[in-house]
Amino acid sequence: LGGRLRLRLSHQESLQDLNITFNQVDASALWKTFSRYLPDPLQQYTVDSGRVSGHLACTPSTLCRFDLEISDFNLTGSNAAEDVRLDIKGEYQARNASLNALFVLREGAVYFEPGFTYNDTTPGFLVAVEDKPIQIAMDLDLPQVDRPMRIRHASVSHPNVVSMTFDGDLIFGERISWQDLNLIIDSFEIKNLYEIYIQPVIFGTTVDSLELTGRMSVSLHGQDSEITDLKLTIEEAYFDDALERFALYGLNGDFVLTSASSTETSSVTWQGASIYGITLGNGKIDWDSWERNVRIAAWDTVSVFDGQLDINELLVSDFGTRDASVVLSGGVSAVSMPEVMASFGLPPLAGKVSATLPRLSFQRNNLAIDGDIEIDVFNGEIHLRDMNIASMFSSVPRLFVNIEAIGLDLATLTSTFSFGNISGTLDGYVKELRLEAWQPLSFDAHFATRENDIVRHRISRQAVDNLGRIGAQTSVLSSGWLKFIPNYSYGDLGLGCRLERGYCQMSGVSEDEQGFYVLTQGGLLPPWINIKGQGRLVSWQTLIDGIKQISTGEVAVELGTDIPESVQ
Repeated sequence: LGGRLRLRLSHQESLQDLNITFNQVDASALWKTFSRYLPDPLQQYTVDSGRVSGHLACTPSTLCRFDLEISDFNLTGSNAAEDVRLDIKGEYQARNASLNALFVLREGAVYFEPGFTYNDTTPGFLVAVEDKPIQIAMDLDLPQVDRPMRIRHASVSHPNVVSMTFDGDLIFGERISWQDLNLIIDSFEIKNLYEIYIQPVIFGTTVDSLELTGRMSVSLHGQDSEITDLKLTIEEAYFDDALERFALYGLNGDFVLTSASSTETSSVTWQGASIYGITLGNGKIDWDSWERNVRIAAWDTVSVFDGQLDINELLVSDFGTRDASVVLSGGVSAVSMPEVMASFGLPPLAGKVSATLPRLSFQRNNLAIDGDIEIDVFNGEIHLRDMNIASMFSSVPRLFVNIEAIGLDLATLTSTFSFGNISGTLDGYVKELRLEAWQPLSFDAHFATRENDIVRHRISRQAVDNLGRIGAQTSVLSSGWLKFIPNYSYGDLGLGCRLERGYCQMSGVSEDEQGFYVLTQGGLLPPWINIKGQGRLVSWQTLIDGIKQISTGEVAVELGTDIPESVQ
């Protein structure tokens, strides 16, 4: 075997003690000799190189004690090792398949899969030595046919990454659970711990792709797979989601959750944040916690773009359990519409927006609204009703809402982008709007000037031309002396879209056998104009892209072209 191996076997009343001493034994030759006697899952591995020194002693009661030094070790398989120098010391009890061991990784890199599954994946961890050894001590029950792996005690000292101790009963079955959980993690670099030990476990979840900086320490206690007490201390933390759903930076302070009946107070501050493109300014929250509930005790008003966000209530109930819920109410005020529209990649609109948020409740990744969200914008009102968002922070959130617009001022709405100016008062609705991954799947929408409008109806020549580009034809001639008239009188204006399977069925304020009218004639004197749609169907994406381009005076939208027969 390329080195020395001394074996001593003692015999006593049909029982045997086994003692083996290794001295620079070739690990590859040793593996080839004895691996055939190991369980089938272990026979898949190949030991490419290595040297083993140390001692192994097994008693008749199948208690094995070991103290081994392994150097220049390379292993290939579902677990792997490269240029490893490793000390292993401990004992294995075969009767109940329990292991108590200390591993000191002095050189090289190891990839290992503990064997449990989480979120339908089998996590694997890549651990490499930099300048100081990595030490892992553990007391665990190894997995067997009728039981999962359980950790009773563990400590990890990974320099520049984490120093952690755990005591309790942590179970790695189809999902991670625990009977008792006492975990303490000393101050650590969030980025390093996340990339090595957390990201592999949470792969496929909503937080598996984050950019992180800062430091944190954790003290956590739990019972029956629920968190009972938690304290996070955070220093200059930065969180940024690769999918641009949320970000938080300059985070400092403590967050305390307690199961005690007495109240504990903590406080956090941050320099900025965003959620789905909505930018928030700096802020501070004081928290009260009792009986696994968390409530805002004090709140500093936070800027939203150039407006502000006020929170009337924020309560987290049953924190750390599967039934945890969040209740929120408040409002935003005086936010500039151009900034809001730009954050969603939409054409700019004039004015400011304010909104009243009723009781929002969040539970099991679903958001429900108890009441209407009321938005004051364009000198009118928009009401969001029956709103709920399922799987909000998943990769495919689903939203349902009904929208009603009342008394929107068209002059304000059209004054900030180059579509052209229109005056009048607009009412409308979007019924049964359904979004998936924030993209519309279906809705029935219609917006039109209100009947008996007291505001004078005028439209600029530029707006007439652009409305005519939305698959329509204009009956007025924009030639000769008419082209010098800056604006016209009109009767009614309206446009509708019923979206299904990616295509809009268009409508207007009236229609006949040949099509629908987007704009009807008005006024006592000529010129009288009509704008009539010539087609009915248009791809939703084509319509949106076309409207964006029309607002800059570029192209027209053609209706009824390239429509699949299944949609027609």
